[in-house]
Amino acid sequence: MRQQIQRRSQIVPQEKIYDDFFAYSTGILALGATVGATQLNNITIQADSDFVWEKLTYFADTGAALTEATRVIPLVTLMITDTGSGRQMFNQPVSLNAIAGPGGLPYILSRPKLFDANSTIQISLVNRLAQAYNIEVLLSGRKRFTLG
Repeated sequence: MRQQIQRRSQIVPQEKIYDDFFAYSTGILALGATVGATQLNNITIQADSDFVWEKLTYFADTGAALTEATRVIPLVTLMITDTGSGRQMFNQPVSLNAIAGPGGLPYILSRPKLFDANSTIQISLVNRLAQAYNIEVLLSGRKRFTLG
């Protein structure tokens, strides 16, 4: 039998919430070696659950082998848009390195952001330097399953 809770004289079935780690990636985006070169990528939240976004990281290279000492810090700006609501996450594009950490050093959001199942997140990168980059942006958090 389902557990029930009472709210303002109506009985509502209690939902069970199950969270599991998950990350959404843009995949590798090739940003041309021109100032103003732009890459757009849409991430579709899977239909099986909502997504609670908590951390933001990136990986960048210039096509050459990397070591810890030669880590690439790309001079690009980032804009993240919730296309369902049309809401942008920043008032203007921000430097990628100011809002996302490299690899294992994520930027932790001050407040997690919930994206509904089947929604779309648009990632926009704009190059500020005449240097080609390969960049992957990773949104880490939790899939939120609601079990009836």
